[in-house]
Amino acid sequence: MEVIGGDNVVIRGPEDEGPHPAGKDEWWQESVTLIWWDLDNYVGGFHRIGHEPNQKDGPKVYLTNSLFTKDHVYRRSEFIPMQAGDQFANGFAGGNGHCRCEFVDGKARWTLNDDNVSMDLVAVDHHTPIDIWPKSGELGKDVAPEHMEVASAVTGKVTVAGKTYKVNGAAFRDHGWGIRHWEKIMVYRWVVGVFDASLSIFAMTFLSPDGTMSSFGLVNKDGKLIRAEKVDIVTYIEADGFTHRGGHLKLKLANGEELETECEILQKGTVNSHHGNTWLDTFCKMTCGDKIGVCDFEIANRPFQGTTAPVCLEKAITDNGLFPASI
Repeated sequence: MEVIGGDNVVIRGPEDEGPHPAGKDEWWQESVTLIWWDLDNYVGGFHRIGHEPNQKDGPKVYLTNSLFTKDHVYRRSEFIPMQAGDQFANGFAGGNGHCRCEFVDGKARWTLNDDNVSMDLVAVDHHTPIDIWPKSGELGKDVAPEHMEVASAVTGKVTVAGKTYKVNGAAFRDHGWGIRHWEKIMVYRWVVGVFDASLSIFAMTFLSPDGTMSSFGLVNKDGKLIRAEKVDIVTYIEADGFTHRGGHLKLKLANGEELETECEILQKGTVNSHHGNTWLDTFCKMTCGDKIGVCDFEIANRPFQGTTAPVCLEKAITDNGLFPASI
């Protein structure tokens, strides 16, 4: 696949889909993430399995799962002991197999089984997995610098509160490994959007504790990967100072094109807190010209590195469980 303006883009292959040799640092971690949404069925999910093998009280898994329908929101987030079977040659698991990710025959299969919910999905990639994360500065050194990102299509089935959905939607996969100092994650915007095989977007801005603002992005458009030379992300923050109702993304691409999208929330987001850091994931309908897709608009707002969790949230859920859906 042609890469435009991508001198420092790393192309990832199948050999990077499975676990990597763990470093010795206490804060070394490896995580896989699946973000997906089916607009026709109004159902979606966020799933993350994060292995932290060097924690002082033993190897741990930070496991996060959310499912969204018109009727319900399911959330379960926990930091639990890592089991012997949680890591295998072609994938990762957590919660005694309650959530599992396997890479088989060039496809990522994710399964989830819990009270009132189950899931069996397969993601087929739209392009070659890439890595555009900085390899220097605080972001490059301290926030799991090795990465792979790829837009995908997702199919399968999901059951929530007794109702089963046949899924045919858009997805985005992320895989990161290396040292991650969570306390250095202050303020960032991570917007990943998928329209179809011909258009997907990855964009990020990140404020480091040393005052450095990093921004980078990549667009998959008509079979070409095009690096973003300028990234501008505006977030429509709610009165609570933490949740949002969407935002606007503007990218100036290396081929001279400009791309703009408008993002409007589909459902309340979910909030996660880990090692003193708190962030929000909110699914949005993403519009670009006459194309309509979906995105995860993930943000963190900790400009002074505060560790207090939000006390009032307009558009997010923080507790584990199954809840009535609402915006």
